[in-house]
Formats: sequence, structure tokens, C-alpha cells
Amino acid sequence: MTIELSGVALLLTQVTVILIACRALGALLRRVGQPRVVGEILAGILLGPSLLGAALPDVQRALFPPEGRDVLNALGQIGLVLYVFIVGLELDVTRMKRLAREGAAVAVAGLAAPFILGALLAWAWHDNATLFPSGTPRTAALLFLGAAMSITALPVLSRIVKERGLLHDRVGVLALAAGAVSDVVAWCLLAFALAATAGQFAGAVRTVLLTVAFAALLVFVVRPILRRLLPDTTPNSGEIPVALLATLLVCALTTELIGVHAIFGAFLLGLVTPRTERAHAVVRTLEPFTVTLLLPIFFAFSGLNTKFASLSSPAVWWTALVVLFVACAGKGLASFLAARASGLDTYTSVGVGALMNARGLVELIVLNVGLQRGLITDNLFAVMVLMAVSTTLIAGPLASWSQGRLNRVMPGSPGSPMPP
Repeated sequence: MTIELSGVALLLTQVTVILIACRALGALLRRVGQPRVVGEILAGILLGPSLLGAALPDVQRALFPPEGRDVLNALGQIGLVLYVFIVGLELDVTRMKRLAREGAAVAVAGLAAPFILGALLAWAWHDNATLFPSGTPRTAALLFLGAAMSITALPVLSRIVKERGLLHDRVGVLALAAGAVSDVVAWCLLAFALAATAGQFAGAVRTVLLTVAFAALLVFVVRPILRRLLPDTTPNSGEIPVALLATLLVCALTTELIGVHAIFGAFLLGLVTPRTERAHAVVRTLEPFTVTLLLPIFFAFSGLNTKFASLSSPAVWWTALVVLFVACAGKGLASFLAARASGLDTYTSVGVGALMNARGLVELIVLNVGLQRGLITDNLFAVMVLMAVSTTLIAGPLASWSQGRLNRVMPGSPGSPMPP
């Protein structure tokens, strides 16, 4: 007997399966030194066509029909926006300012090097019909692959930093600040790539200008208003100011409409929000629900759209190895060298390079855009997804190893938790 679910029953079943799978894989991955977020990423991939769809296609189609994913996607996006806002709010802006020189160096290196290397790969592979569809403008291919190689997955990076206890360490502060800057620029480059496909560069220029104007508006207009909205007093209850939530959603909507994704509006609002007791109370109220329920839905939903069936030929696997090598050299190594050149010690620099190299599922968002717009083929999509998962698997353990070594070799060093 076949049971057909729809509406609320289908949604409840989907969420239940996702939460169980995410928690189980997250616990398993934690035992082997990986952050829980990696288990959530893999859970989505395993529930998708790559494993469940291959082993039990009827069950997979009944559980996650294409027409029944819209609400799931919406819940995940809300969770993503809330979580990135929380991370921006918890990040110590004062300490970020102290590390402005190092952060700028890491951001520039972590953006420029992978973009150039990605563009060179696109130039060499542009005529390969198994990677780029016939008729793809060369400029669009160069811009897209360069931007895709430049991505640092801010939500995934945030989870790794928080789970590893690095949010107040120099490694975590540097990586989050540099990653946020490089990601905003990478999304602007993606806008130029899409504009090159459609022949509308004016729209891409507008995206960049509007992003700068929006950031200025938050600093000079919204921040003073938030000072009054969130006084430095202990609230009587766990009530969340509706005005703050409305502002958060409007900020996310604004950057989404601008073309640089909703997460950056949420992250920027978190950065400019005053660090008052009321603000911290909002975080304590929002975070458990967001991390436990909504965020795993986002990661799992993204994984549901990933197909590894294209990774079936030796040529594609060689392409995957080249892409992985270039990704690590361009993002991880370049960030490491920039951190060392800025005067940071070797172990701190290793941690920064590892975290900057984590691409995660923001990479999947970018890749899905490219696939839908006809900029890349299914083969290159699968290759890039494999690279994103691999760099994320590497990031957490390497960052923790570098911090452990640093704390043993140089107790109380700048790579240890920064003094207030």
C-alpha cells in the first residue's frame, strides 16, 4: 500500500526525517572531529537523489516531491537569515577593528587569488562542452567560475567557528570578517557574470552601488535607531522586539532585491546592532530554536538538489581533482600567506586559511544559479559541489589542530582567546 502525503502532513514528515537524519549524522561526524554542520550538509545530500533516490527512488519522490519543497525552502531561508544575524551580533566589532589590517589583507588575498585561478580555468575549459554549454559567453564563464571559486560560505563558516569555540579567538574573528567581505564582493562578481550573459552590465554596476549605499544607511541611520530600541537593561521576559525582527527581515529582503543574497543584509544588521543586554537577550531567545530546527532544514534542503551521478567518468574525476587543488591553493594557501605577511604566527595563519577555504552550501546556491542560467553543465556542477563539500570537511579539523598547536606552543599568544 502506498501512502501519499500532502500539505501539512507532508511538511511535518519531511521536517521529522530531516531533523533525525541531521542529528544522527551530526553526532556521528562529531565523533570523528567534524563540526555538526558537516553532518547536516551530508544528511541533505544523502536524502536526495544521490543515495536515497538511487536506492529507493519511489520513497525519495514520495517524501521530497519537487512540488512539495517550497515551504521547506522558505523555512530554511528564514532560519539562515536568523542565524547569520545572530552571528553578526555576537561578533566583536571592536576586536575586528583591531584586526582591520590583517583582515583586509586576508580578504583581498582570499578573493583575488581564487578568482584569478578560477577565471584561468574557465578560459582553458571554455570550449569543453562537457563543462560549459555551447554558446556560453567567454566573459560570463570567466566571471562565474572566478566568483564561484572565491566564495567562503558565511553560514557554514559561522557554524564551524561557533561550534569550535573560536568566535572570540583571533582565528575566528579574522576568518568571519574576511569571509564576509570576500563573499559580498563574490556575489557582486556573480551579478556581473549574469549580466554578461544577458548583456546588461548597467544592472551589475547598480548592484555594487546599492550595496555600498545600503551599508552606509545601516551605519548612519539604522544603528542610532537601534540604540533606542535595544537599551542596555535586562528585559523582564524573553520577548523579542517586533520592530527588530521586522528590521531584520527588511534588511534581508533589501539585499536579496539588490542581488547579493539575503544573508548579507542580516549579517550587516547584526554587525551594526548595539551590544546591549537587551540585544544579547534576543540572541538567547532566538538561537536555540534557530539552530535546532530551522538551520538544519536549510542545509538539508540544499543537499536535496545535489546529484553526483555526473561523477561517473575518469575525465570528470580528473577535473574534480584539478578544481579541488586550485580551490585549496587559491583560497586556503593565499589566505594563509596573507595572514603570515600581516605578522600573524604560523598556526593562526593555518587556521585562518582553513576556515576561509570552507565553501559549504552557499557555494551550492551560487552553483544552482549558474546551472539554472545555463552557465555550467551538470558535470561541472557536480565537480564544484564535490569541491565545496571537501573544503568544508577539511576546514574544521585543520582550524582546531592549528589552535591546539598554538595553545601548546605559545600559551596566551595572540591566537588564543583575545583579552577584552
